[in-house]
Amino acid sequence: MIFRFLISPRAEKKDTGNSLKTQWEKAKKIWNGETCKSIGIERLVRVFLVFQAFLFPGIYFRYLFGSNSNTAKKLAIEAYVCLKCLLGFLILFGVLNFNKRFNSCIASYLIGETIFYVLSVIFLEDIHKKPQSFSRSLLLIFINYFEITIWFAVLYLNFGLEKNKIIVSPLKALYFSLTTATTVGYGDITPNNDSCMIIGMLQMVIMLIFIVLFFNKFVGSINEEKSKKQGIE
Repeated sequence: MIFRFLISPRAEKKDTGNSLKTQWEKAKKIWNGETCKSIGIERLVRVFLVFQAFLFPGIYFRYLFGSNSNTAKKLAIEAYVCLKCLLGFLILFGVLNFNKRFNSCIASYLIGETIFYVLSVIFLEDIHKKPQSFSRSLLLIFINYFEITIWFAVLYLNFGLEKNKIIVSPLKALYFSLTTATTVGYGDITPNNDSCMIIGMLQMVIMLIFIVLFFNKFVGSINEEKSKKQGIE
């Protein structure tokens, strides 16, 4: 019943094959130069991005829970992204009480997975299948955006973010992460050590990448709509 509710009757249900095998085939095509004629740094980035997927759980989650249906795989990856957001909240607010070093490691690891995924969408666009819809792509961008914001809040909390020499609460750490992510920077809470400053600069760079991806998708959608209208005319 829930599965039928989540999937439109018009949704694409064709078999897309084994996720791991498909990713490996993509990797071989890029390695052999069968797709984009990239050179130099761009080629190094493309080769790295296509292979890095095997280092993170996302592709295995899609393989295990996505069966062989394209729609099921998309739902599996959506569930995985939402679970990462939930895990971040539970760790940030102490519901899952691990030590700071473990929290920092898992936060860094999952931030890395998300940012590498976003970069792969930008640099490996030619090997990705056509998105289900423009609105779904934007929704996933926003979910990934907030997921990274949550994990950065975990890092700020672990590295001693302070306000007037007082360690901030989880909520204030999330608030600071959100203001940094949106480049607002009210100045009421500031990094008190080099580690927090480096984390803040890294977060701003990552958010700029999200902005590039957002406009890339937005402009691409507009151009596609124009092409359709010109074809009709």
